[in-house]
Amino acid sequence: MNSEDAAVTDPGALLRGRRALVSYIFPVFNEEKNIEPLFGEVTRVTDSEPGYDYEFIFVDDGSQDGSLATLRELAVRDDRVRVIDFSRNFGHQIAVTAGIDYSRGDAVIVMDTDLQDPPEVSLSLIRASYHQNRLEEGVLSL
Repeated sequence: MNSEDAAVTDPGALLRGRRALVSYIFPVFNEEKNIEPLFGEVTRVTDSEPGYDYEFIFVDDGSQDGSLATLRELAVRDDRVRVIDFSRNFGHQIAVTAGIDYSRGDAVIVMDTDLQDPPEVSLSLIRASYHQNRLEEGVLSL
């Protein structure tokens, strides 16, 4: 089986000679209480799909609660976590754009921190992209 065939049949197949990196972008504004549950749920789901590498980018959009401190603690505990800290609130779309600009992934998934979108859906999108052999640099937004 060549690498092109593997990309169609194996969702964890090599992409350009390496495993695909999936970047999750989370815009954060005063979400201190949601960060840990979100991260626990997202890592539970991504750990169930070890065929990819992951990075988790949290963009703190000028939060006034303890969101930034919680995010910094996450970054210390898990080296896949990256934190962008805005000096003030610039708005959701600017936070999303900054996260996308900062990401290194072959695919980018944008999710809000309130868990209204189940993290399982994000992996379904990634798997579908691989099975259709069309995952190229792109953005998937939930």
